[in-house]
Amino acid sequence: MPLPDACTGCSASWSALGFVPPAPPSGRPRLVVWGEAPGDDAVHVGRGFVGRSGRRLRGILRGAGLDPGWVEREGYREGEVCYRNVVLCRRPGNSFPDDEVATDCLRRHQADFVAQDDHPWLVAGANAVQALLDTPGTPILRLRGSVLPRRSGPSWGTATIHPAFLLHGKEEAEKSQVHLTPLLVQDAARAVARRSRA
Repeated sequence: MPLPDACTGCSASWSALGFVPPAPPSGRPRLVVWGEAPGDDAVHVGRGFVGRSGRRLRGILRGAGLDPGWVEREGYREGEVCYRNVVLCRRPGNSFPDDEVATDCLRRHQADFVAQDDHPWLVAGANAVQALLDTPGTPILRLRGSVLPRRSGPSWGTATIHPAFLLHGKEEAEKSQVHLTPLLVQDAARAVARRSRA
């Protein structure tokens, strides 16, 4: 999808390879999951979280007792989860822009949602955590599972690793599946449980 007029003036727009609009809120979701940026599959389909990482993520959410919905090339079904990306354009080499551009993208496209949303957040990936949560820059593997205040206001979000981390390199992925997948399930369950106690 071409970039909308709202992207005019963004310093990242000249190199963007496509745009994926934010997903509408899913009724009253039990969880909002934030990723970093759309992947190649998302740009071709026009819908986020349709690639390998998105499918892996939905399996993790299912393991945490959530209905993750159905987000595929052929269609979309709402579940108990709302999916969002911090940056809405695909970047060359799947790079993530600097903090200023990420913040600008949120302001241009999702400011009302970020400010008003009171659902629990699960924030996946170091770049998304840095953009959305108040963190001192601690490495994500040490930070995952932490409940941190949001930059946008008085609420909070749970930091976790990006599901793509489970998919890189056969040997590394096999080890990651064993050791890290249960941790992502714990992180998602912790986010939802915290809301239920609130």
